[in-house]
Amino acid sequence: MIALLLSSACALAAGAPDTPAVELPDGPAATAWAGVGPATTPAAIGGTWLDEQARDAGGAGDPLTDRWLAWARWLKAEAADAGEHPDPQRRTGLALLALEQRRWGDAWRHLARLSAHPGFAAGLMPRLLPGAPADAEILAGGLLAPLADGVVLRPAPPPATERAGRRIQTRRATVHGLRIGAAWIDMALLVEPAGVEVTLTHVGGAATSLAVRLPQPAGRLIGIEYNDWFRQDTVGDPLAVELTPECDPVVLFGRFVPTDHILPASPAGRLPAGLDGGGLWIEVGPTCEALRPRARAAAKALGELLDIPAGLREPIAPPPASPWHGTLVHLADPQQAESVLTAIASAAEAHVLPDAPLEKR
Repeated sequence: MIALLLSSACALAAGAPDTPAVELPDGPAATAWAGVGPATTPAAIGGTWLDEQARDAGGAGDPLTDRWLAWARWLKAEAADAGEHPDPQRRTGLALLALEQRRWGDAWRHLARLSAHPGFAAGLMPRLLPGAPADAEILAGGLLAPLADGVVLRPAPPPATERAGRRIQTRRATVHGLRIGAAWIDMALLVEPAGVEVTLTHVGGAATSLAVRLPQPAGRLIGIEYNDWFRQDTVGDPLAVELTPECDPVVLFGRFVPTDHILPASPAGRLPAGLDGGGLWIEVGPTCEALRPRARAAAKALGELLDIPAGLREPIAPPPASPWHGTLVHLADPQQAESVLTAIASAAEAHVLPDAPLEKR
């Protein structure tokens, strides 16, 4: 069953295209979103809100490190309450950080914990679907004000509704009546074992343009992308689309290349001995040098979050003297290095805050 969440049932019945609706698979995220009514005032979490919250929580004076430290400290604060009474600002901050790191499942689960705080859910949903920019205006009921022609959208894949292990769970989500410029469009997202698909349909108004960055679910890499079934030369760039009243729906597709991540933390319970005793050490290979600042900030935050030694280690350093039981993570493949850090962060969330388990496939 699909939960259909409408801003105005009467307007939809009248066929008005300017009343967006979001369809999600039944589950905790859909339940939280169902608590947002047409008159719900969205929390003001756009613009520089996350920067300010992270700076106050991190206190390192460096925006990247502040974000990672804020993530660790917000998680520990939520875990101290066993997740029973979620703080809406912390949960919203955790969701936005998860979106930045493309930890889609963690972002959806933090949204699901906002059932008692519909204003924050209303402010957060447009960042997930349709993936609106941080500075987009959000109206009552969590509806987006008209977006500018040429907007770049970064939608999250639909939330999974069951633990799927290594297999991909097929799921769908739809945004109806999205206003871009003088046009109304529908955006449908589908995740299936072969890949991720975004279908854009012009449903009213004038011609418009936009770009969409395809989301990459956890545990998968997109190896090939297609724009209206034309193969693209690059992967990961926003796909530009022109929509006119006369055109057929435009389909964007990313084909998966399976990949595995070796995670240095178990989903629950005690830390593995290699972490608990020897800590977590990240080696950044020469082809991944651009990720060094992020890896350094991540190691600092993970050390604080898990209360273990952690840091960077040069790949050319000699092996530690025996006995040594630390965990080494070597970032060598530029295509997979960022998603490895993402998987580690998701595993750490699962360990510290049980209501945010490992991201489902």
